[in-house]
Amino acid sequence: QRKHGMYKTNFYAVWSMMKQRVVNQDNPSFKNYGGRGIKICDRWLDFLNFKEDMYQSYLQFKKGHPNKRIYIERVDNDSGYSPENCRWATVKEQALNRTSTRLVTFNNKTMCAADWARELGLTPTGLSNRLDQWPIERALTPKLP
Repeated sequence: QRKHGMYKTNFYAVWSMMKQRVVNQDNPSFKNYGGRGIKICDRWLDFLNFKEDMYQSYLQFKKGHPNKRIYIERVDNDSGYSPENCRWATVKEQALNRTSTRLVTFNNKTMCAADWARELGLTPTGLSNRLDQWPIERALTPKLP
């Protein structure tokens, strides 16, 4: 086995967790990844190749997000882990890329429904109910005092 000196780093943990979600049927997240056909490109099954492809972009992203845990995310959630489909993200950025996240665009501004709710002084559930029942102009009216 080759040594890389990164076993205890967040970068290595990201790779290891990514691999476990995709290949280990006993992993609790397998059903949402490997179980639904998400794969890792053959090159990334070897950590040193993953490091060669992603470590510099990881360091660059980390510079702009000091003191935050960084995760790998797939740009297209239905495609696998590969250099062309992966980028770095914070927890908040990852939440915006979930299939369940409701993005709302109004007046050329797009935000997730939870952020719109916070901005308008509403609960996320309250805003969701408004969006389901009312025209968007009315739904995005701030909460009346």
